[in-house]
Amino acid sequence: MSLVVCSNTSNESVTTAGTNNSIFKPFNFRNDLSSTMMLPANCQVALQSCKYNVDGRIALSDRATFYQYFGEDVKDTDTNLDNSTAVPVRSEINSGKQVEEYTADELALAIEEAFNEYAYHPNKRKKFDCVTVYDGSTHEFKGFKISAGLFTSTTSTIPADNLAEYWGDQSDKDEDYWSYESGVFTTKQLSTEDEGYYLPVIFLKDKPISLYNGTFTVDFNNTNASGLEWGVGLSRYGIAIEEVFPSPTYYTDGATEDLAEWREPYFCDYVVHRDGNNLRLSCCVGDPTAEGGLIMRNINYTQNSSSHFHEGSIYNINTNSENYHKVKYTLSGQRVKIQLINNLGAAVTLIDYDASANKTHNLPPICQPKWQLHPVLHIESDNTDFGNTLTVENYVPCADLSDFDITTDSWNFSSSFDYIEQLGYEIETRPWNDYNNESNALTTYAGIGSGDNPVIELSDIIITKPDVVYVPSHSANTEDILGFKNRSPMKFSTFADSSTIVRDFNSVSVPSMLSPKSLFVRLGGMTQYVMNAHNGNRSSIIAHLPKRDESGVEIGSLFYEPRERVYIDLGNPSPMPINTFDLSISYVNEQLATIVTGQTIICLLFRADPSK
Repeated sequence: MSLVVCSNTSNESVTTAGTNNSIFKPFNFRNDLSSTMMLPANCQVALQSCKYNVDGRIALSDRATFYQYFGEDVKDTDTNLDNSTAVPVRSEINSGKQVEEYTADELALAIEEAFNEYAYHPNKRKKFDCVTVYDGSTHEFKGFKISAGLFTSTTSTIPADNLAEYWGDQSDKDEDYWSYESGVFTTKQLSTEDEGYYLPVIFLKDKPISLYNGTFTVDFNNTNASGLEWGVGLSRYGIAIEEVFPSPTYYTDGATEDLAEWREPYFCDYVVHRDGNNLRLSCCVGDPTAEGGLIMRNINYTQNSSSHFHEGSIYNINTNSENYHKVKYTLSGQRVKIQLINNLGAAVTLIDYDASANKTHNLPPICQPKWQLHPVLHIESDNTDFGNTLTVENYVPCADLSDFDITTDSWNFSSSFDYIEQLGYEIETRPWNDYNNESNALTTYAGIGSGDNPVIELSDIIITKPDVVYVPSHSANTEDILGFKNRSPMKFSTFADSSTIVRDFNSVSVPSMLSPKSLFVRLGGMTQYVMNAHNGNRSSIIAHLPKRDESGVEIGSLFYEPRERVYIDLGNPSPMPINTFDLSISYVNEQLATIVTGQTIICLLFRADPSK
């Protein structure tokens, strides 16, 4: 029997010894012999002992998942989210494709990135921050502070020329029939054969409008004075296919008979438009009787007490006795306010949130599928009526979104869900959005708080373990990692002072930074036969190391000596010369465990098979 002592370094006092050397890393090193060692025929090997150091980083391999939710805080008596306009969004700290190792500060950064990557509300995207918290006296790690911020700027930026996209039948995107320059949308002459078929309507692919007092103002006077129909709206983005106008997949191209039907073929979440001589207000709402679940509906603004036209008549925009030239949208939380501005600059309200009105006389609240809204402009034209304009005079987007990509940054196109359309359908067919039923309205449409901490009046909630109400949340598994032990869903947040709009969530338990992953000793360059069934292939593993030594230590210097040695056949029928010992410490997936630092000592026992 032979004992072989291997180590990456002789300096035990230097805890980081060898970490930068390619062949003497504590988790992967080689010892070369000055003379050849001869192993006997039918040799066996076993681990005698292992001394190693674990540096205190946490190693994650399974997807560390939490869900972030921004919506109504449902009551404890609720059994589902029927009274909510949102669903939780799955957020992943790591990919789960390999083991990833983090210090506390590195994990805080990964948590922050996960919140920001999956925060689809435009005013919250890239507004999360996560830092480590330490005891002021002992300097011991206490947990994390997760801060949820909010974009509040009201600076106007007119959408650039290259952001205009045809918003109709994608088989006919002929831009010879329209132009958009410096905020001015202009129609061009239609060919005779395209009259009645081509609809000049464009979508401005700018960053989404801010839902914190974001505004959008368009001058429609030029087109309206020509007696032509026009539309000014806001819509979520959709990807159209040939002969289909962009819209959600569960939208039905139909309309109610309320105040005449929506007759345009294009989709819009909210739109003010001219219909014959009438000024109409239309929107996308739920309808459980419709084939898809969503339809366009006209809203009777004369039944809304906040409207300038309350208890009057639908306004005749043809005669336009009050000389309205512009329409202005203001979005605040879930509320959409629309005003008309006359030739002297005076504004009146067309519609605003009215808590006393029947919900069918209110615009629907801005729900999660509608969080990212963009301008839509439409002008009627033909072979003889063209050259008319709609002019964008004001637009307040969430301008801080860097590298914005409308096709990937929207919740509607999120890759974080395999069933995003199902979730969108589930939200928009909840009772509060059923405009066939005048009851079941939301108690309040969230606005922007007044006084201290003027945030959007919705709740930030973090779900770290599966919940029966906040669904989906089935894969949440970060209760210990984030430090929210027995506090999921985590609803409690604080403000640093009365003026801030940043909600802070602090760990209520000390997050576990102990590695949950098992470690294994591998002996390379030998002929032992070991099967790693986890990977489905042969392996050089010879021993399994415990997560803690016999004294219970899990971090720092650990020592392990198996009570029963397991000898593994090398399968050599004749004596085998050895000049090098290649040793490493890995996870079960055979990835090197870089959480092992400092000096590693591995003692091996070799013997001839006593049965032969």
